[in-house]
Formats: sequence, structure tokens, C-alpha cells
Amino acid sequence: MAKPRNRPDVVNSDFFSGVTPLWVGPGRAPIPERFHAASFSLADWVTSRLPRNSDQNWSASESGFWPLRHLLIEATERWHSYDWKADEDLIASRKLDEKHLETLAKATCAFRHALGKPALRRAERDLGVSIVAALSPDARIEITHEDGCNAVANALRELENWASQPDRHPARYGPLLYDTLPARLPKPEIAVALVLADLVTGFRKDGHNAGGIHFPRPAALSPELPWKSIAEFATAFSDDPEASITPENVATRVRNLRGKVAQIMR
Repeated sequence: MAKPRNRPDVVNSDFFSGVTPLWVGPGRAPIPERFHAASFSLADWVTSRLPRNSDQNWSASESGFWPLRHLLIEATERWHSYDWKADEDLIASRKLDEKHLETLAKATCAFRHALGKPALRRAERDLGVSIVAALSPDARIEITHEDGCNAVANALRELENWASQPDRHPARYGPLLYDTLPARLPKPEIAVALVLADLVTGFRKDGHNAGGIHFPRPAALSPELPWKSIAEFATAFSDDPEASITPENVATRVRNLRGKVAQIMR
């Protein structure tokens, strides 16, 4: 992590004088207090990323501080209002269904083998006739004993094969898109931190920008990101000390999460 240069608290911007990292312009609502520390940390990082021979300050247009601060606040507020519980419940339900399907597959296999015994071949045929009659009461059922037994056996085999297939459909958790059901879900703060790190990567002004404006897509992480500021933005709404993430571990946890997630949403 780059060491911040000494940053003046009050500077003259391109168009206004005496501005701070919390300045918002005439007629605009002030920055909520929960974002104050993150905004100052972002200004520290922006200062450290300016060319060493630059005589500009963190508020200059070359720094990109103002639009970047706006994007990070907007993204944090948007994901705070998202219904994370709904995604969590859906993923949990799909995992439970997967366990039930495994039980169904085993039971179907045992039932199919039991019906296949010579003493139960008539019951196998009668089962098929009963199913057809239940689905279509007016149908004329003209089927040989052998064909009826084979139809039931084949149908049970297909049901068994279907129930044996693992859930390989994509899954969503907030801004995260997984190719398949994730074994474990990250804390929402870590998911938000990944999105914020991608935003910084896309809009930084020092030549290390990457990614793009089209979503969903794989997350892009450039080197020497402002992890302290990202951690403070991501936990801006957290009242639980146990849920907070620190600059010391956020970088590692975000990079690990990136390797498990197929794409992210803006």
C-alpha cells in the first residue's frame, strides 16, 4: 500500500477555493458523517498517486477525486438498500433442494429395482396403467404387459438420473454472480468491497485503470488500491464491530473472493 504524502486539509480546487475532501458544492446535501473517514482516506490515497513532480493537489481534475468519491458513496448506498436476505434464502433453499433430490434419487433407484423383481412385474405394469389413467381418464390403454413394465422402468430411471444431477445453475448474491452454488457466502461488506475496488480500478487517473463500464463482467483489480478507504466505505453502514473489515485483511479477502466469483454487477 502506497504511503500517503502529506495532504493539506483545505486547498483551492480548479473552480473553488477553501475546499476539503468533504466539499460538495453549492446547494448540495452534505456528505453523511458515516462517509467522512472514507473520504479523507481516499484523498490521502489520491495524493499518494499523483506524480512526485506534480505541483497539483488532491482536488485537481487530474486526481479524479471528486467523481470517484461520488461513485463510491453511490455504490455503497445502493448495495446497503439491497435485499441480501432474499438472495441468501434462495441459495439456502436450492442447497436444501439438492439434498432432497439426492434422497429422491436413492429412493427411486431402490423402488425401481424392487419393482423389477419377478414377483412384482404385474405391479410394475399396473403402476404404469394407473398413472396414464390418472393423467388422462378417457384414454384407451392398449399396451402389452412387457411394454408397460419397460415404460415404468425407463421413467423411473430417467427420474433417478434427473434427481442425481447436481445444481449447476448460476447463483446471485448481491453484486456477485457465481457459475454454480457457492459453498460459502462472504459477508455483504466483503462483496461490496470487491465492487468498490473494481470501481476504483476503472476510474483511477494514474494509468493503472482497467475494467469497463459494461456489467455484468469479471471484477478487475489494479495494484496499490486504496484498501483503507475501501474498507471504510464498505463498512459505513455497519453497526456490528464483528462485521467490520480492516485495511489489514480487506485486500486478501477481496482478492480471494474475486477468484470464486464469475462476474460482478455494478
